[in-house]
Amino acid sequence: MRKVFLVLSLVLCFILININKVHANSYDYFPLGDNYIDPGNHSFEEIEPNLIQVETINPFVVKDTKVYSLFVSSPTVDYILNYEFSFYDNENKRIDADLDYIEGYNSDGKIIKVTFTTPYNTKRISICFEFSNKFYMGGGYREVIDQYFVFCEGSDYPGPIGSSIEYQGPMQDLEPVIEGSSGLYITNVNDPVDVEEIKSALKAYDETDGDVTDSIIIYEDNYSENKNVLGLYEVIFRANDSRNNCTYFTVFIQVVDIDAPVISGTLNLSAYNNQLLTQSEIINNLVLTDNYDLSSLITLELVSDDYTANYNIVGRYELVFRATDTSGNSSEESVFIDVIDAIKPIIDGPMSHIKSNSLDVSLEEFISLYTAIDETDGDITSKIKVITDNYSINQYNTGVWEVVLSVSDAAGNEEIIVIEIEVIDEIGPVFFIDKSKIIIDLNSNPLSTLDLINYFQEAKIIRDDVIVEIIEDTYSENKNTPGTYKLVLGYEDERLEIEVEILEEVEKVEEETSNSIIKKIINILLKIFKIIFKFIKCLF
Repeated sequence: MRKVFLVLSLVLCFILININKVHANSYDYFPLGDNYIDPGNHSFEEIEPNLIQVETINPFVVKDTKVYSLFVSSPTVDYILNYEFSFYDNENKRIDADLDYIEGYNSDGKIIKVTFTTPYNTKRISICFEFSNKFYMGGGYREVIDQYFVFCEGSDYPGPIGSSIEYQGPMQDLEPVIEGSSGLYITNVNDPVDVEEIKSALKAYDETDGDVTDSIIIYEDNYSENKNVLGLYEVIFRANDSRNNCTYFTVFIQVVDIDAPVISGTLNLSAYNNQLLTQSEIINNLVLTDNYDLSSLITLELVSDDYTANYNIVGRYELVFRATDTSGNSSEESVFIDVIDAIKPIIDGPMSHIKSNSLDVSLEEFISLYTAIDETDGDITSKIKVITDNYSINQYNTGVWEVVLSVSDAAGNEEIIVIEIEVIDEIGPVFFIDKSKIIIDLNSNPLSTLDLINYFQEAKIIRDDVIVEIIEDTYSENKNTPGTYKLVLGYEDERLEIEVEILEEVEKVEEETSNSIIKKIINILLKIFKIIFKFIKCLF
Protein backbone atom coordinates (compact mmCIF):
# COMPACT_ATOMS: atom_id res chain seq x y z
CA MET A 1 0.00 0.00 0.00
CA ARG A 2 1.40 3.34 -0.98
CA LYS A 3 1.66 6.05 1.61
CA VAL A 4 1.17 9.73 1.27
CA PHE A 5 4.04 11.84 2.63
CA LEU A 6 2.98 15.28 3.74
CA VAL A 7 5.96 17.60 3.50
CA LEU A 8 5.67 20.41 5.99
CA SER A 9 7.44 23.57 4.98
CA LEU A 10 5.31 25.89 7.07
CA VAL A 11 8.11 28.16 8.13
CA LEU A 12 9.21 29.12 4.65
CA CYS A 13 5.67 29.29 3.36
CA PHE A 14 4.47 31.31 6.32
CA ILE A 15 7.29 33.72 5.69
CA LEU A 16 6.00 34.16 2.17
CA ILE A 17 2.49 34.75 3.51
CA ASN A 18 3.41 37.32 6.13
CA ILE A 19 6.99 37.81 7.26
CA ASN A 20 6.03 40.13 10.10
CA LYS A 21 3.49 37.74 11.58
CA VAL A 22 5.89 34.80 11.72
CA HIS A 23 8.98 36.53 12.97
CA ALA A 24 7.27 38.80 15.48
CA ASN A 25 4.94 36.26 17.04
CA SER A 26 6.29 32.73 16.52
CA TYR A 27 8.81 31.16 18.91
CA ASP A 28 9.14 27.83 17.05
CA TYR A 29 12.53 28.88 15.71
CA PHE A 30 16.01 28.66 17.12
CA PRO A 31 17.57 32.08 17.77
CA LEU A 32 19.82 33.72 15.25
CA GLY A 33 22.54 34.28 17.86
CA ASP A 34 23.69 32.60 21.06
CA ASN A 35 21.09 34.15 23.37
CA TYR A 36 17.66 32.44 23.54
CA ILE A 37 16.01 35.14 25.70
CA ASP A 38 13.69 37.21 23.50
CA PRO A 39 12.65 40.30 25.58
CA GLY A 40 9.41 40.47 23.60
CA ASN A 41 8.48 36.98 24.79
CA HIS A 42 8.95 37.71 28.50
CA SER A 43 7.00 39.67 31.09
CA PHE A 44 8.55 41.74 33.86
CA GLU A 45 7.13 42.49 37.29
CA GLU A 46 8.60 44.33 40.28
CA ILE A 47 7.36 42.04 43.06
CA GLU A 48 9.29 43.94 45.74
CA PRO A 49 11.42 47.08 45.66
CA ASN A 50 14.52 46.24 43.57
CA LEU A 51 13.32 42.64 43.06
CA ILE A 52 12.23 41.87 39.47
CA GLN A 53 10.53 38.70 38.22
CA VAL A 54 11.03 37.62 34.59
CA GLU A 55 8.67 35.02 33.09
CA THR A 56 8.33 33.47 29.62
CA ILE A 57 5.04 34.26 27.86
CA ASN A 58 5.18 31.55 25.13
CA PRO A 59 7.48 28.51 25.54
CA PHE A 60 10.34 28.64 23.04
CA VAL A 61 12.18 25.88 21.21
CA VAL A 62 15.27 24.12 22.60
CA LYS A 63 16.98 20.78 21.97
CA ASP A 64 16.46 17.75 24.15
CA THR A 65 19.25 16.16 26.23
CA LYS A 66 21.44 19.24 25.70
CA VAL A 67 23.27 21.37 28.27
CA TYR A 68 21.89 24.91 28.72
CA SER A 69 22.90 27.73 31.06
CA LEU A 70 21.35 30.95 32.38
CA PHE A 71 23.96 33.66 33.00
CA VAL A 72 23.88 37.16 34.50
CA SER A 73 26.74 39.38 33.29
CA SER A 74 25.68 42.89 34.30
CA PRO A 75 28.01 44.94 36.51
CA THR A 76 24.96 46.60 38.05
CA VAL A 77 22.57 43.66 38.52
CA ASP A 78 23.40 41.90 41.75
CA TYR A 79 22.43 38.27 41.27
CA ILE A 80 19.79 35.68 40.44
CA LEU A 81 17.53 34.62 43.28
CA ASN A 82 14.73 32.10 42.73
CA TYR A 83 14.48 30.30 39.41
CA GLU A 84 12.27 27.68 37.74
CA PHE A 85 12.46 25.93 34.34
CA SER A 86 9.49 24.14 32.72
CA PHE A 87 9.84 21.67 29.83
CA TYR A 88 7.29 20.66 27.15
CA ASP A 89 7.13 17.94 24.51
CA ASN A 90 6.08 18.24 20.87
CA GLU A 91 2.38 18.32 21.84
CA ASN A 92 2.99 21.07 24.37
CA LYS A 93 2.49 18.70 27.29
CA ARG A 94 4.59 19.46 30.32
CA ILE A 95 7.40 17.04 31.07
CA ASP A 96 7.91 16.18 34.71
CA ALA A 97 11.63 15.81 35.34
CA ASP A 98 13.82 15.85 38.41
CA LEU A 99 16.94 17.66 37.19
CA ASP A 100 20.25 18.48 38.78
CA TYR A 101 20.95 22.20 38.60
CA ILE A 102 24.55 23.38 38.90
CA GLU A 103 24.88 26.88 40.30
CA GLY A 104 27.74 29.33 39.80
CA TYR A 105 28.48 32.05 42.36
CA ASN A 106 30.19 35.40 42.59
CA SER A 107 32.65 36.46 45.29
CA ASP A 108 29.76 37.24 47.63
CA GLY A 109 28.28 33.78 47.24
CA LYS A 110 25.37 34.99 45.09
CA ILE A 111 24.04 32.99 42.12
CA ILE A 112 25.19 34.31 38.72
CA LYS A 113 24.87 31.07 36.70
CA VAL A 114 22.51 28.07 36.52
CA THR A 115 23.38 25.05 34.32
CA PHE A 116 21.28 21.93 33.55
CA THR A 117 20.53 19.32 30.88
CA THR A 118 17.12 19.30 29.18
CA PRO A 119 15.06 16.10 29.62
CA TYR A 120 14.57 13.58 26.84
CA ASN A 121 11.88 14.52 24.28
CA THR A 122 11.98 18.21 25.27
CA LYS A 123 10.76 20.46 22.47
CA ARG A 124 10.13 23.76 24.27
CA ILE A 125 11.04 25.47 27.53
CA SER A 126 9.79 28.34 29.64
CA ILE A 127 11.88 30.09 32.28
CA CYS A 128 10.99 32.09 35.36
CA PHE A 129 13.53 33.77 37.62
CA GLU A 130 13.97 36.70 39.96
CA PHE A 131 16.91 39.04 40.08
CA SER A 132 18.14 41.86 42.27
CA ASN A 133 18.15 45.21 40.47
CA LYS A 134 19.54 47.39 43.22
CA PHE A 135 21.81 49.66 41.18
CA TYR A 136 20.10 49.94 37.81
CA MET A 137 18.96 53.55 37.35
CA GLY A 138 17.76 54.05 33.75
CA GLY A 139 15.85 52.54 30.84
CA GLY A 140 13.46 49.64 31.26
CA TYR A 141 13.70 46.07 32.47
CA ARG A 142 13.32 44.83 28.89
CA GLU A 143 16.67 46.45 28.04
CA VAL A 144 18.26 45.03 31.20
CA ILE A 145 17.22 41.48 30.24
CA ASP A 146 18.33 41.91 26.63
CA GLN A 147 21.77 43.21 27.54
CA TYR A 148 22.74 41.46 30.75
CA PHE A 149 20.99 38.07 30.86
CA VAL A 150 21.93 35.19 28.57
CA PHE A 151 20.25 31.80 28.15
CA CYS A 152 22.45 29.78 25.84
CA GLU A 153 23.49 26.28 24.85
CA GLY A 154 26.45 24.90 26.78
CA SER A 155 28.01 25.66 30.15
CA ASP A 156 30.40 28.40 29.06
CA TYR A 157 29.56 32.05 28.59
CA PRO A 158 29.32 32.66 24.79
CA GLY A 159 31.67 35.61 24.67
CA PRO A 160 34.02 37.71 26.82
CA ILE A 161 32.96 37.72 30.49
CA GLY A 162 30.73 40.71 31.19
CA SER A 163 30.02 41.39 27.53
CA SER A 164 26.48 41.94 26.30
CA ILE A 165 25.03 39.01 24.31
CA GLU A 166 21.74 40.33 23.00
CA TYR A 167 18.89 38.38 21.40
CA GLN A 168 19.28 38.49 17.60
CA GLY A 169 15.85 37.18 16.50
CA PRO A 170 14.80 33.88 14.93
CA MET A 171 16.89 32.07 12.33
CA GLN A 172 15.31 32.00 8.87
CA ASP A 173 17.39 29.40 7.09
CA LEU A 174 16.76 26.25 9.16
CA GLU A 175 14.33 23.48 8.59
CA PRO A 176 10.95 23.89 10.26
CA VAL A 177 10.87 22.72 13.82
CA ILE A 178 7.35 21.45 13.38
CA GLU A 179 7.61 17.70 13.37
CA GLY A 180 5.39 14.67 13.26
CA SER A 181 1.73 15.35 12.67
CA SER A 182 1.29 18.83 14.12
CA GLY A 183 2.44 22.41 13.86
CA LEU A 184 1.89 25.73 15.60
CA TYR A 185 0.89 29.07 14.10
CA ILE A 186 0.51 32.26 16.16
CA THR A 187 -1.69 35.04 14.80
CA ASN A 188 -2.77 38.49 15.96
CA VAL A 189 -6.44 38.84 16.92
CA ASN A 190 -6.49 42.20 15.13
CA ASP A 191 -5.55 40.59 11.81
CA PRO A 192 -6.04 36.84 12.14
CA VAL A 193 -4.63 34.57 9.46
CA ASP A 194 -7.15 32.82 7.21
CA VAL A 195 -7.09 29.02 7.31
CA GLU A 196 -6.86 28.99 3.51
CA GLU A 197 -3.53 30.84 3.79
CA ILE A 198 -2.19 28.09 6.00
CA LYS A 199 -3.52 25.43 3.59
CA SER A 200 -1.81 27.15 0.67
CA ALA A 201 1.51 26.86 2.50
CA LEU A 202 1.28 23.07 2.76
CA LYS A 203 2.67 20.60 0.23
CA ALA A 204 2.06 16.85 -0.01
CA TYR A 205 4.06 14.24 -1.89
CA ASP A 206 3.31 10.57 -2.61
CA GLU A 207 5.96 7.99 -3.41
CA THR A 208 3.99 6.85 -6.46
CA ASP A 209 1.79 9.78 -7.45
CA GLY A 210 4.37 12.46 -6.71
CA ASP A 211 3.00 15.90 -5.84
CA VAL A 212 -0.49 15.46 -4.40
CA THR A 213 -0.73 18.98 -2.89
CA ASP A 214 -3.96 19.54 -4.78
CA SER A 215 -5.57 16.78 -2.70
CA ILE A 216 -5.09 18.68 0.57
CA ILE A 217 -8.39 19.62 2.15
CA ILE A 218 -9.44 21.19 5.46
CA TYR A 219 -10.67 18.11 7.21
CA GLU A 220 -11.64 19.73 10.54
CA ASP A 221 -11.61 23.41 11.52
CA ASN A 222 -12.56 24.81 14.92
CA TYR A 223 -10.43 27.92 14.34
CA SER A 224 -12.23 29.92 11.63
CA GLU A 225 -15.32 30.67 13.69
CA ASN A 226 -13.12 31.63 16.65
CA LYS A 227 -10.37 33.54 14.91
CA ASN A 228 -11.44 36.78 16.63
CA VAL A 229 -11.41 35.14 20.08
CA LEU A 230 -8.19 34.61 22.03
CA GLY A 231 -7.30 30.96 22.47
CA LEU A 232 -5.63 27.90 20.97
CA TYR A 233 -7.53 26.21 18.13
CA GLU A 234 -7.01 23.12 16.02
CA VAL A 235 -7.21 22.71 12.25
CA ILE A 236 -6.74 19.24 10.69
CA PHE A 237 -5.66 18.96 7.07
CA ARG A 238 -5.89 15.76 4.99
CA ALA A 239 -4.09 14.64 1.83
CA ASN A 240 -4.70 11.46 -0.17
CA ASP A 241 -3.22 9.61 -3.12
CA SER A 242 -4.95 8.03 -6.08
CA ARG A 243 -5.74 4.97 -4.00
CA ASN A 244 -7.29 7.04 -1.23
CA ASN A 245 -4.48 6.43 1.24
CA CYS A 246 -4.84 9.38 3.63
CA THR A 247 -2.40 11.36 5.75
CA TYR A 248 -3.57 13.89 8.38
CA PHE A 249 -1.72 16.96 9.58
CA THR A 250 -2.83 19.09 12.57
CA VAL A 251 -2.02 22.77 12.89
CA PHE A 252 -2.60 24.50 16.23
CA ILE A 253 -3.40 28.17 15.79
CA GLN A 254 -2.81 30.45 18.77
CA VAL A 255 -4.85 33.68 18.60
CA VAL A 256 -3.09 36.32 20.69
CA ASP A 257 -3.56 39.96 21.60
CA ILE A 258 -0.38 42.01 21.35
CA ASP A 259 -1.86 45.50 21.46
CA ALA A 260 -1.70 47.47 24.70
CA PRO A 261 -4.77 49.28 25.99
CA VAL A 262 -5.00 53.04 25.52
CA ILE A 263 -5.46 55.60 28.31
CA SER A 264 -7.21 58.76 27.13
CA GLY A 265 -9.65 61.32 28.47
CA THR A 266 -8.73 64.39 30.49
CA LEU A 267 -4.99 64.20 31.05
CA ASN A 268 -4.56 67.79 32.27
CA LEU A 269 -6.47 68.85 35.38
CA SER A 270 -6.60 71.83 37.71
CA ALA A 271 -7.12 71.66 41.46
CA TYR A 272 -7.22 74.19 44.31
CA ASN A 273 -4.65 73.94 47.05
CA ASN A 274 -7.27 73.91 49.80
CA GLN A 275 -8.81 70.59 48.73
CA LEU A 276 -7.19 67.27 47.76
CA LEU A 277 -8.30 65.83 44.44
CA THR A 278 -8.79 62.12 45.21
CA GLN A 279 -7.46 59.31 43.08
CA SER A 280 -11.03 58.27 42.25
CA GLU A 281 -11.84 61.76 41.00
CA ILE A 282 -8.75 61.71 38.79
CA ILE A 283 -9.53 58.23 37.41
CA ASN A 284 -13.12 59.28 36.64
CA ASN A 285 -11.66 61.65 34.06
CA LEU A 286 -9.81 58.83 32.25
CA VAL A 287 -11.09 56.62 29.44
CA LEU A 288 -9.72 53.08 28.94
CA THR A 289 -9.99 51.37 25.55
CA ASP A 290 -8.52 48.18 24.16
CA ASN A 291 -8.58 46.43 20.81
CA TYR A 292 -10.01 43.28 22.45
CA ASP A 293 -10.97 43.64 26.10
CA LEU A 294 -13.88 45.60 27.48
CA SER A 295 -12.84 48.60 29.55
CA SER A 296 -14.18 46.86 32.68
CA LEU A 297 -11.58 44.12 32.20
CA ILE A 298 -8.65 46.51 31.98
CA THR A 299 -6.62 46.91 35.15
CA LEU A 300 -5.53 50.46 36.00
CA GLU A 301 -2.83 51.10 38.56
CA LEU A 302 -1.06 54.19 39.81
CA VAL A 303 2.66 53.88 39.10
CA SER A 304 3.91 57.19 40.52
CA ASP A 305 2.32 60.17 42.25
CA ASP A 306 3.99 63.55 42.80
CA TYR A 307 0.68 65.29 43.47
CA THR A 308 -0.85 63.84 46.66
CA ALA A 309 1.99 64.85 48.96
CA ASN A 310 2.03 68.36 47.45
CA TYR A 311 -1.66 69.01 46.82
CA ASN A 312 -1.62 72.17 48.96
CA ILE A 313 1.47 73.65 47.30
CA VAL A 314 1.02 75.71 44.15
CA GLY A 315 2.73 74.03 41.17
CA ARG A 316 2.43 71.41 38.42
CA TYR A 317 2.55 67.72 39.37
CA GLU A 318 2.55 64.41 37.48
CA LEU A 319 0.80 61.11 38.12
CA VAL A 320 1.63 58.08 35.97
CA PHE A 321 -1.01 55.37 35.41
CA ARG A 322 -0.51 51.93 33.88
CA ALA A 323 -3.31 50.08 32.06
CA THR A 324 -3.03 46.30 31.57
CA ASP A 325 -5.36 44.10 29.55
CA THR A 326 -6.14 40.43 30.19
CA SER A 327 -3.34 39.39 27.82
CA GLY A 328 -0.75 41.22 29.88
CA ASN A 329 -0.23 44.04 27.40
CA SER A 330 0.25 47.34 29.19
CA SER A 331 0.79 51.03 28.49
CA GLU A 332 1.47 54.04 30.66
CA GLU A 333 0.10 57.58 30.50
CA SER A 334 0.80 60.71 32.53
CA VAL A 335 -1.82 62.94 34.10
CA PHE A 336 -0.72 66.48 34.97
CA ILE A 337 -2.39 68.48 37.72
CA ASP A 338 -1.92 72.24 38.06
CA VAL A 339 -2.43 73.26 41.69
CA ILE A 340 -3.98 76.73 41.93
CA ASP A 341 -3.84 79.00 44.97
CA ALA A 342 -7.32 79.29 46.48
CA ILE A 343 -6.47 80.07 50.10
CA LYS A 344 -7.14 83.62 51.27
CA PRO A 345 -4.47 85.50 53.19
CA ILE A 346 -5.04 86.19 56.89
CA ILE A 347 -5.09 89.65 58.46
CA ASP A 348 -4.05 89.41 62.09
CA GLY A 349 -4.74 92.12 64.68
CA PRO A 350 -7.35 93.34 67.18
CA MET A 351 -10.88 93.68 65.89
CA SER A 352 -11.79 96.58 68.18
CA HIS A 353 -10.10 99.60 69.76
CA ILE A 354 -11.07 102.28 72.28
CA LYS A 355 -9.56 105.77 72.14
CA SER A 356 -10.09 108.88 74.20
CA ASN A 357 -11.62 111.75 72.26
CA SER A 358 -8.95 114.01 73.67
CA LEU A 359 -6.12 112.06 72.01
CA ASP A 360 -4.75 112.50 68.50
CA VAL A 361 -4.26 109.00 67.05
CA SER A 362 -4.14 108.65 63.27
CA LEU A 363 -5.64 105.71 61.39
CA GLU A 364 -2.14 104.74 60.24
CA GLU A 365 -1.19 104.09 63.87
CA PHE A 366 -4.06 101.63 64.20
CA ILE A 367 -3.21 99.93 60.89
CA SER A 368 0.39 99.48 61.99
CA LEU A 369 -0.91 96.97 64.54
CA TYR A 370 -1.98 94.55 61.75
CA THR A 371 -0.06 91.96 59.78
CA ALA A 372 -1.10 89.92 56.72
CA ILE A 373 0.24 86.43 55.99
CA ASP A 374 -0.48 84.31 52.89
CA GLU A 375 0.19 80.58 52.73
CA THR A 376 1.87 80.93 49.34
CA ASP A 377 3.19 84.51 49.19
CA GLY A 378 4.30 84.79 52.81
CA ASP A 379 4.27 88.19 54.54
CA ILE A 380 2.12 90.63 52.54
CA THR A 381 1.51 93.19 55.31
CA SER A 382 2.60 95.95 52.93
CA LYS A 383 -0.41 95.14 50.72
CA ILE A 384 -3.02 95.96 53.38
CA LYS A 385 -5.41 98.59 52.03
CA VAL A 386 -8.14 100.74 53.55
CA ILE A 387 -11.44 100.21 51.75
CA THR A 388 -13.72 102.27 54.00
CA ASP A 389 -12.68 104.83 56.66
CA ASN A 390 -15.35 106.25 58.95
CA TYR A 391 -12.86 106.97 61.74
CA SER A 392 -10.50 109.67 60.49
CA ILE A 393 -13.16 112.39 60.26
CA ASN A 394 -14.66 111.29 63.60
CA GLN A 395 -11.64 110.62 65.75
CA TYR A 396 -12.66 113.38 68.19
CA ASN A 397 -16.35 112.47 68.14
CA THR A 398 -17.61 109.85 70.55
CA GLY A 399 -19.08 106.80 68.92
CA VAL A 400 -18.13 103.52 67.23
CA TRP A 401 -16.56 104.01 63.82
CA GLU A 402 -15.97 101.23 61.30
CA VAL A 403 -12.87 100.82 59.16
CA VAL A 404 -12.76 98.17 56.42
CA LEU A 405 -9.34 96.68 55.59
CA SER A 406 -8.47 94.30 52.73
CA VAL A 407 -5.45 92.43 51.40
CA SER A 408 -4.98 90.31 48.23
CA ASP A 409 -2.36 87.68 47.38
CA ALA A 410 -0.69 87.20 44.00
CA ALA A 411 -3.44 84.79 42.93
CA GLY A 412 -6.14 87.41 43.59
CA ASN A 413 -7.53 85.80 46.76
CA GLU A 414 -8.84 88.66 48.92
CA GLU A 415 -9.43 88.85 52.65
CA ILE A 416 -11.60 91.66 54.09
CA ILE A 417 -12.06 92.52 57.76
CA VAL A 418 -14.10 95.20 59.52
CA ILE A 419 -12.57 96.76 62.64
CA GLU A 420 -14.31 99.06 65.11
CA ILE A 421 -12.74 102.09 66.77
CA GLU A 422 -14.74 103.40 69.70
CA VAL A 423 -14.09 107.02 70.65
CA ILE A 424 -14.99 107.76 74.29
CA ASP A 425 -14.58 110.66 76.68
CA GLU A 426 -12.43 108.65 79.07
CA ILE A 427 -9.97 105.81 79.00
CA GLY A 428 -11.76 102.56 78.18
CA PRO A 429 -10.89 99.02 79.21
CA VAL A 430 -10.64 97.15 75.89
CA PHE A 431 -7.67 98.53 73.96
CA PHE A 432 -6.06 101.95 74.56
CA ILE A 433 -3.53 103.85 72.52
CA ASP A 434 -2.16 107.00 74.16
CA LYS A 435 0.86 109.14 73.85
CA SER A 436 2.18 110.99 76.92
CA LYS A 437 5.20 113.22 77.13
CA ILE A 438 7.37 113.72 80.20
CA ILE A 439 10.05 116.42 80.45
CA ILE A 440 12.89 115.91 82.94
CA ASP A 441 15.80 118.28 83.51
CA LEU A 442 19.13 117.19 84.91
CA ASN A 443 18.81 119.51 87.96
CA SER A 444 16.90 116.72 89.67
CA ASN A 445 18.15 113.27 90.45
CA PRO A 446 17.44 111.08 87.39
CA LEU A 447 14.19 109.11 87.68
CA SER A 448 14.26 105.35 87.15
CA THR A 449 11.75 103.50 84.99
CA LEU A 450 10.14 102.21 88.18
CA ASP A 451 9.77 105.84 89.42
CA LEU A 452 7.92 106.68 86.21
CA ILE A 453 5.62 103.65 86.57
CA ASN A 454 4.86 104.69 90.19
CA TYR A 455 4.16 108.17 88.94
CA PHE A 456 1.56 106.94 86.43
CA GLN A 457 -0.05 104.75 89.07
CA GLU A 458 -0.27 107.65 91.54
CA ALA A 459 -1.73 109.79 88.74
CA LYS A 460 -4.35 107.04 88.17
CA ILE A 461 -3.21 106.68 84.56
CA ILE A 462 -2.28 103.07 85.35
CA ARG A 463 -4.21 101.14 87.96
CA ASP A 464 -2.05 100.10 90.91
CA ASP A 465 -3.52 96.57 90.97
CA VAL A 466 -2.20 95.40 87.58
CA ILE A 467 1.10 93.92 86.46
CA VAL A 468 2.97 96.36 84.25
CA GLU A 469 5.21 95.01 81.47
CA ILE A 470 8.02 97.08 79.98
CA ILE A 471 7.64 96.49 76.25
CA GLU A 472 10.22 98.99 75.01
CA ASP A 473 12.67 101.18 76.95
CA THR A 474 15.34 103.44 75.46
CA TYR A 475 15.18 105.78 78.45
CA SER A 476 16.85 103.82 81.27
CA GLU A 477 20.29 103.61 79.72
CA ASN A 478 20.17 107.28 78.67
CA LYS A 479 18.57 108.89 81.72
CA ASN A 480 21.67 111.07 82.33
CA THR A 481 21.97 112.17 78.71
CA PRO A 482 19.93 115.00 77.21
CA GLY A 483 17.65 113.82 74.38
CA THR A 484 14.24 112.30 73.64
CA TYR A 485 13.61 108.63 74.45
CA LYS A 486 10.80 106.14 74.25
CA LEU A 487 9.16 104.06 76.96
CA VAL A 488 6.30 101.66 76.12
CA LEU A 489 4.36 99.99 78.96
CA GLY A 490 1.79 97.22 78.66
CA TYR A 491 -0.80 96.03 81.19
CA GLU A 492 -3.78 93.76 80.70
CA ASP A 493 -5.14 94.69 77.22
CA GLU A 494 -3.83 98.25 77.40
CA ARG A 495 -0.71 99.93 76.10
CA LEU A 496 0.89 103.22 77.15
CA GLU A 497 3.50 104.90 74.99
CA ILE A 498 5.57 107.61 76.73
CA GLU A 499 7.95 110.15 75.23
CA VAL A 500 10.63 111.18 77.76
CA GLU A 501 12.59 114.38 77.06
CA ILE A 502 15.70 115.14 79.18
CA LEU A 503 16.85 118.79 79.29
CA GLU A 504 20.31 120.16 80.01
CA GLU A 505 21.09 121.79 83.45
CA VAL A 506 20.68 125.34 82.15
CA GLU A 507 18.66 126.57 85.09
CA LYS A 508 21.17 125.05 87.49
CA VAL A 509 23.99 127.02 85.86
CA GLU A 510 22.01 130.24 86.18
CA GLU A 511 21.24 129.44 89.81
CA GLU A 512 24.90 128.83 90.61
CA THR A 513 25.82 132.13 88.99
CA SER A 514 23.20 133.96 91.04
CA ASN A 515 24.36 132.29 94.27
CA SER A 516 27.97 133.36 93.74
CA ILE A 517 26.95 137.04 93.44
CA ILE A 518 24.88 136.90 96.64
CA LYS A 519 27.76 135.27 98.49
CA LYS A 520 30.08 138.08 97.43
CA ILE A 521 27.59 140.72 98.66
CA ILE A 522 27.20 138.91 101.97
CA ASN A 523 30.97 138.72 102.42
CA ILE A 524 31.28 142.47 101.82
CA LEU A 525 28.49 143.17 104.30
CA LEU A 526 30.18 140.94 106.86
CA LYS A 527 33.42 142.82 106.50
CA ILE A 528 31.63 146.16 106.92
CA PHE A 529 29.77 144.82 109.95
CA LYS A 530 33.05 143.72 111.56
CA ILE A 531 34.63 147.19 111.07
CA ILE A 532 31.60 148.90 112.59
CA PHE A 533 31.65 146.44 115.49
CA LYS A 534 35.33 147.19 116.29
CA PHE A 535 34.70 150.92 116.11
CA ILE A 536 31.83 150.80 118.60
CA LYS A 537 33.88 148.60 120.91
CA CYS A 538 36.66 151.24 120.98
CA LEU A 539 34.24 153.97 121.97
CA PHE A 540 33.07 152.12 125.00
